[in-house]
Amino acid sequence: MVMGLLHVVWLNLIWLRWRVLAWIWLVPDSIERWAWNAHRISEAEWYGIPNPKYEDVFFEETGCDLGEGVSCCGMLARPGTGVEKARPGTGVAKRGSASASRAIDGTRPTILVRTPYGSNQRSVARLYAERGFNYVILDTRGRFQTGGDFIPVHDEIDDGATVIKWAKQQPWFDGSIGTHGMSYLGMTSWAMIGARDPALKVGVPVLCAASIHPIAFPAPRAIALELITQWTWLTHAMHAAPATAGMALLECMTRIKIWGGRKMISATARACNTLPMTGLDVALGVGKVGYIQEGIRNMEVDSAFWKTRNHLADLRPVSAGGTGGPLPCSLSLIAAWHDFFLEQQLRDFQAARATAEHATLTVFWAHHWDLFKLYRPMVRCIMQAYYRHLFALHFCGRTASVENPNPPPAVRLELGGGGGWRGYSSWPPEESSPLTLFLGAGGARHHSSQGSAAAGAAAGEEEVWSYVYDASDPTPSIGGPSFNGFNAGVKLMRPLEWRKDVLTFDLTPPLTEDVVVVGEVTANMLFSSDLPTADLLVKLCDVDSWGVSRNVAEGYVRLVLPDDTPTPVRVVMATAYKFKKGHRIRALLCSGAHPRIARNLGVTDKQWECLEGRKGTMRIHSAVGKMRSSITLPLCQGAFFDLELDPNGVPLAHPR
Repeated sequence: MVMGLLHVVWLNLIWLRWRVLAWIWLVPDSIERWAWNAHRISEAEWYGIPNPKYEDVFFEETGCDLGEGVSCCGMLARPGTGVEKARPGTGVAKRGSASASRAIDGTRPTILVRTPYGSNQRSVARLYAERGFNYVILDTRGRFQTGGDFIPVHDEIDDGATVIKWAKQQPWFDGSIGTHGMSYLGMTSWAMIGARDPALKVGVPVLCAASIHPIAFPAPRAIALELITQWTWLTHAMHAAPATAGMALLECMTRIKIWGGRKMISATARACNTLPMTGLDVALGVGKVGYIQEGIRNMEVDSAFWKTRNHLADLRPVSAGGTGGPLPCSLSLIAAWHDFFLEQQLRDFQAARATAEHATLTVFWAHHWDLFKLYRPMVRCIMQAYYRHLFALHFCGRTASVENPNPPPAVRLELGGGGGWRGYSSWPPEESSPLTLFLGAGGARHHSSQGSAAAGAAAGEEEVWSYVYDASDPTPSIGGPSFNGFNAGVKLMRPLEWRKDVLTFDLTPPLTEDVVVVGEVTANMLFSSDLPTADLLVKLCDVDSWGVSRNVAEGYVRLVLPDDTPTPVRVVMATAYKFKKGHRIRALLCSGAHPRIARNLGVTDKQWECLEGRKGTMRIHSAVGKMRSSITLPLCQGAFFDLELDPNGVPLAHPR
């Protein structure tokens, strides 16, 4: 909370700095212009991006026809030149003057961004326009001044193709387009990438995914309840207060998170605990929401509801049922280890390597709301991609990647635990070697909720660890890929470890040397339950020399069980982490992560109509015949690129 408040103070200082200077009426214009230029240079140094090439920015309202009588509204920012008595950076004349900045004629590379959060984001647009780009930001269908109905994802593919076609007809268009965006803005970028228009040369999707169903349902028939409720509350809150849409998205979301956070959390907590689940939108205070009602009732990926909503960009090869073909653009994917988009984003990268001209992946040790850490390097990475692909194409006729004999590694990962940055040629890294740790006799030690070691069976005998899962008191979600910014990321695991419905296993004694884990951690468990359906959550944790446990990665599955016999279950989680000498590796096993994932009510049919849940006993078996419960860690001590950071947090590659 303290860091969040400091973040808001910092944002407001940045936001007000040049605005205060621009509204001083008593100082001479020459001093005002000097102060403005000094701010622009210091801003470029802070972000680690090139200094502005143009004196000013010209803003104008723009828009296009989306068809069916729907007009799309937004803003166009172009490089401009200031004239006498114009307020710096605004493209608007001082009070009492008819003069204003004017756009510089000519064609330039164009950046297209589509947003449901308000298009009047001048401070963001200015960063790109004063460096020589045409920056177009448009409201999505049904948001703010754009007509139509807002149905998330439903119209983004067709609207994205329409916007690209419109941009190609403009007099300032030079033949090349780039797009980027974070979260929902990234999904609209994927929709434009999926149009496969040759004019789109580069895309930078940030903390987002090309397929939506795996995000709404992290496991089959398991709803991402926290994400759906909090995001719905945020979009309605922003639409009800249009004044917030005039701020940069970073600023707007941070203000809502901090100042509106308590109201949001209380409303979403009420909605997440509502049964039946079909009433959660009313409990949220936004009335009946069509896409929530339809989405809850149509959980299967092959349902008619998801047929036009799942794939924003079909990255599947034609041989696997894909409808597209090779992507004519380069992709730079930016992800975070504790982001709810991570698993699908890694799959998107693997698919993009086979379909895109060039694809890279950068993963930060952060979560979805960790904007204080992510924003600077994110802007730097986006700007680098645009300079490499758009400007080089504009001035040289080919991208810079063609001329680079030593390109950086395709995969750049920030390791948790203070492990720094490493680069690899693929994901998962081919250099990883598996280390399997078994549960039970001769393997991992089980601890009770009070922390004392439980007695083990003799080698070769089966051990069974059980706990009771109660849907009326589900295991809470603490840390990890949460949409709740107050709960996401690395957290202390003690509250979970002391619960009676959580099993704790120490996989290793104190380590005698540093252990680096990079890749996909696989938990193979023998699981049984007396309920027909049950969940299994596996958390990998780091226990320091003081005994403090923190989460590293987690995986989640929802099962339909034919009977109460042991069933092999495979849980996969991605991570990159350095376990330090003297630390221990621990695993937590439970059957809930509420409200991040809707609690399992213990019935297999139409859980959204249930008024109450069931209680059941869950069991982990150490061995059944030749099968044993185990966790496999991908150790990565081999060859890699040891990456250093520039002053702005962006990794630089040095082969090792």
